[in-house]
Amino acid sequence: MKACCEQENRALKTQMAHLRARDPLTGLYNRQHFMRLLKAELETERPALVKALIYIRPDQFSSIDARYGPEDSDALLKRLAEEIEKSCDRNSVAARFGGNVFTLLVLSSTMDDVITRCQQLIDNIGKKVFSPGGQATLVTLSLGVVELRSGIDNSNRAFLLAQAANQKARANGGNQVCIDQAEADDAAAANDQDGVWLKRIRRAIQHDQFQLVYQPIACLGEDANNCQDVLLRLQGDSDEAIAPGEFLPAAERGGLMPEIDRWVISAAFAKSAQRENESKPAQLFLRLSEATLLDDQFEAWLAHHYGDCRLVDNAIILQVNEDDAARNVGRLRSLSDLCQALGMGIAISHFGVAPNCMQILELIPLSYVIIDGLFLGNLNDEERLKQLEIIVGNAHEHGIPVIASQVENGRELAVLCSIGIDYVLGYIVQEPDAEMPDRAADLAT
Repeated sequence: MKACCEQENRALKTQMAHLRARDPLTGLYNRQHFMRLLKAELETERPALVKALIYIRPDQFSSIDARYGPEDSDALLKRLAEEIEKSCDRNSVAARFGGNVFTLLVLSSTMDDVITRCQQLIDNIGKKVFSPGGQATLVTLSLGVVELRSGIDNSNRAFLLAQAANQKARANGGNQVCIDQAEADDAAAANDQDGVWLKRIRRAIQHDQFQLVYQPIACLGEDANNCQDVLLRLQGDSDEAIAPGEFLPAAERGGLMPEIDRWVISAAFAKSAQRENESKPAQLFLRLSEATLLDDQFEAWLAHHYGDCRLVDNAIILQVNEDDAARNVGRLRSLSDLCQALGMGIAISHFGVAPNCMQILELIPLSYVIIDGLFLGNLNDEERLKQLEIIVGNAHEHGIPVIASQVENGRELAVLCSIGIDYVLGYIVQEPDAEMPDRAADLAT
């Protein structure tokens, strides 16, 4: 019996490790795993081979997303992922790096061969007809390529160079390959791109050019709380809303996340106080970066500003990413103690990915856990469903309600209801909006 249990545990751990490495939408490797592979490759000597990093973005994808909506856009991204994966051989690795960005790590005999393969991918995509929303459309790609030569000794720098090359390809009209060649000049150009973003972010903090948008969290039981996931947008020069994936990476590299988090928290405190004065209370879920979690001054700042607002208990829930929580359990416990004293809550997002996720339930008093969206990629998979049931059961044993994120359709919703999920978040409830609903989300189950 013991041997059988150990074998099941090993199989479960293997399956969990596989899921942790994969993007749930496309099945390609995810950003975290790809960056680990890239780092390992940079540390490996291969004198007979050329190594290259390729940064891929579909051209004008924002207009496609706006025209057809998230579901059809995701379907298009899956098709693109399939074609990109087909272009790989046994010496290539593909990933969905995030949003509409894909990356390739390629080993080849010459750089000319790498560029030929890039052009073949562009030509192949350009010949295909895609049908988001049932309407035929053509898609083109821009590729930025950097050779991983001896002067490039860390993965972040390699990524910045490939990204900068991709931006050049897009600026030149797209549907082309741009190659990083001048190592020092391109490194400076990549850093300059960060510099542009950091300047805009500092201006946004000083002049309130950020915007909060809200996505309802629907209860599958009888809880009448108006729960809202709070998201951030940056106001563009033409008043367009810029998604965080565009500017937060630069903010992270430039050390501005604590300032951004404080702006978000201050704005959310003010919004919550306004809602209470209007007798339309809401429970707001706010993301917290690891940099803020490690900020020695943050807890004092939080206590001071929360005390000034005099909000009702549990009006604010701070979300911490599970990876950040696992690395900083002591810091999170201290913050959790403060939140309990103030009347705020703590939630762990992307829950169920870290190997020690269950230990977090023992160590930190949590208000919610938010299941990582990777578990929803294929709920017909018995192993995946079993893992999800174990996670939900453990959370409920600790008296912690469970939120499922990235829920997109009724089939997923039905399965989640059957295993005891308490809340759902995703486009099946509502798209993010600058206007917060006056009442709790109503979702027929």
